[in-house]
Amino acid sequence: MSKIKHYAVIPARRDSIGIPFKNRKFFEKKIKFIKSINFFKDIIVTTNDKFLIDKCKKKKLSYLLRSEKLSKSNVSIKSVFVDLIRKFKFSKNDYLWLFYIPLIYNSKSDIHDSKNIIEKKNVKSICGFIDIKTHPYNTWSIKGNHLTKLHKNDYFRRQDLPKFYEHHHHICAFDAQIINSLNSELIGKFTYPKILNKKTQKKIIELDTYNDYRKYLKNEN
Repeated sequence: MSKIKHYAVIPARRDSIGIPFKNRKFFEKKIKFIKSINFFKDIIVTTNDKFLIDKCKKKKLSYLLRSEKLSKSNVSIKSVFVDLIRKFKFSKNDYLWLFYIPLIYNSKSDIHDSKNIIEKKNVKSICGFIDIKTHPYNTWSIKGNHLTKLHKNDYFRRQDLPKFYEHHHHICAFDAQIINSLNSELIGKFTYPKILNKKTQKKIIELDTYNDYRKYLKNEN
């Protein structure tokens, strides 16, 4: 196996729905964290925001001016990475790590542990997983007054329900060469599931709304 190289990728489109310009607000915080990890060969920002491009130039960070077409809210993160991979021409065993700016909490230990898994187990893709809040076996769709259970079952005891998890991009990395085998959330059937510990799950904050922002400020204080 040829030597693995790791790249940190920050998607940071200009417009956001919940909190205006949230990527600008927390850009410096994310860069500071990534720079504290010593194994990344480069940090690459993909953005349509000229403000952030100016930041990248000052900090001597690599960047890609993303098209407005790929900067809409309904564009998948996979499409953003396909564009990046095509333009940067990554080689085999070049691993791309996704760092969303609005995912405020980061863990060095989780990232180093994931790197060890990639290199020791020859894993081509890894993603974080967390406990679910609502079990899918208990969910229904309602159309008019008609009920349809998502999964046909008659479980009545919580203890009997099979264990399920939800993916979370607190950890997400993959070999650039296998992008076409991943789904829109950068997960494939071969993806290594890194189950995040309870401590990490409690600390995760994702800034989508001002309520999330207030929660973050409260924890900071």
